[in-house]
Amino acid sequence: MQGSSVGSESFVDVMANLVGILVVLLALVGLGVRREQLRLQSPERLQQRIVELQQRLQAATAAREAAAERIERIETAVRDRAKLAEQLEADRIRQLRLLAALEARADQLRRQLEQLADRHDALEALLQQRERQRHGPAPAPANETRGPVEPVVVELKVPISRPVPQDAEEIHFELRGGRVTYIPLERLLAQARQRVREAEAHGRPQELSGVVGPVGAFSLRFRAVRPGGGLQERVLTGSFRPRLRLVAWHLIPAQRDRGEVIERAMADGSRFWAALAGRTAERTYVTFWVYEDSFRAFRTLRAALYERGYFVAARPLFLDDPIAGAAHGTPSYAQ
Repeated sequence: MQGSSVGSESFVDVMANLVGILVVLLALVGLGVRREQLRLQSPERLQQRIVELQQRLQAATAAREAAAERIERIETAVRDRAKLAEQLEADRIRQLRLLAALEARADQLRRQLEQLADRHDALEALLQQRERQRHGPAPAPANETRGPVEPVVVELKVPISRPVPQDAEEIHFELRGGRVTYIPLERLLAQARQRVREAEAHGRPQELSGVVGPVGAFSLRFRAVRPGGGLQERVLTGSFRPRLRLVAWHLIPAQRDRGEVIERAMADGSRFWAALAGRTAERTYVTFWVYEDSFRAFRTLRAALYERGYFVAARPLFLDDPIAGAAHGTPSYAQ
């Protein structure tokens, strides 16, 4: 009995010690948690956290304002460029209209010049007739019987001039210094259009200028620009990128002594008639760029062409004028 009592007391002592140790540990853990809560909830820590959050908010606000400023600058630049593009387009349209008006005025002056030349020749013929009347008729040779003088009548193809149709075949000649020279205008313009297509294939230039040729006695200087291109034009062309278009050209003589004198040009086998060979007279319009020193030669060639059934147009020029054309120019008028 006594040994059993001693073992029970020892067991109770051990258990009591263990419970004491556990109580002490729990107390220590609880104390540590409490201290941590107090540390986290201290005013200094909360104030520091608030300051950090305020600094981050200020940085984010500054970044947002900087981004808004950049966006506003970009939008302003875009609006300025759009306004500048509109101004340039308006200036281009005004220049094209002015060019068309100048071309129309130049064509009107050429017509007036031709009319003045015709009047000059008529007055000269009238003065010669009056001079003969004043001095009396010249004696006729003995073996020649003097008959009535018949007036020379020029039969026009059509009584009133009309513009050259777009589907007609037009061939061009220069009349200068009493010499006539064939102008291969269609071949030169074809080379200019090919140059424009090549420029389109290698990039998107807004404007293109260049010289093609020579072909025959002439080279051609051209200028092409890219129009604004409205929605209707883009739908019709099937492209949302306006193409370069020829807007102006003028010829550059490649030979000084070019062409044929009128007497040689009127003969069979001349280069003048060779240029017209193979063309149907009823569908061919012959346009002469006539300089002010060659109106008499023009009338000679016009009479010969009328006899063969060709339509004839004339574009009078002063000696300093180049042979030139524009996209908004006027067509030739033929009779």
